[in-house]
Amino acid sequence: MKYKDPLKQILEQTCWYWDHDGVPLHVRTAFRKVLQCRTPALGAEVFGSENGELIVYHT
Repeated sequence: MKYKDPLKQILEQTCWYWDHDGVPLHVRTAFRKVLQCRTPALGAEVFGSENGELIVYHT
């Protein structure tokens, strides 16, 4: 896959543009949740067996 999480990359690179009081709070909250997607911040499911463990982060 050429680009991994392109929306996250765009939001990270343009944080200066949208993360201030001039942007509605609900928009900033939604964008921050996108940035937390697939990270421990939103929690995860842990699957285990005798062969190992798999952690699947919430989106």
